[in-house]
Amino acid sequence: MALAFINVVIDAIIIVQSRKDPQHGSQNLMSVAWMAMGVGGVIGCMGGGFLTQYSHPRYAFLAASGMGLIIALIGTCLTKEAEQNEAGIENSEADNVGFWSNLKANLYQISLAIRMPEIYCVICFFVLNGLFSPSFG
Repeated sequence: MALAFINVVIDAIIIVQSRKDPQHGSQNLMSVAWMAMGVGGVIGCMGGGFLTQYSHPRYAFLAASGMGLIIALIGTCLTKEAEQNEAGIENSEADNVGFWSNLKANLYQISLAIRMPEIYCVICFFVLNGLFSPSFG
């Protein structure tokens, strides 16, 4: 769960920052993010290997969970000002929208999408494939 939360926070930060440079923002930021994740993965693998070699594996899971908790705390500190563009222009329409109205609008959009033949045929295929394909776990 911690690793999934880390991934979501990283993706959100990348999206917010890439909006500041519409032409090259996502390309440059994604390459830097993937490079940092690669370096972090190598360091994490070495640290996890060291922890499992010389101590109990639960300490490696505890360290990964601790890092996830730190990222979760940092993620809660992100403010709305971080998403504003450089000119400082706020989206006043988004300020007046609450959770329930967003939820209602999103559910409406999902119901429209499910009614499309391209979508419900794919959903039916995956459901039927899961029902009739034997799998051995």
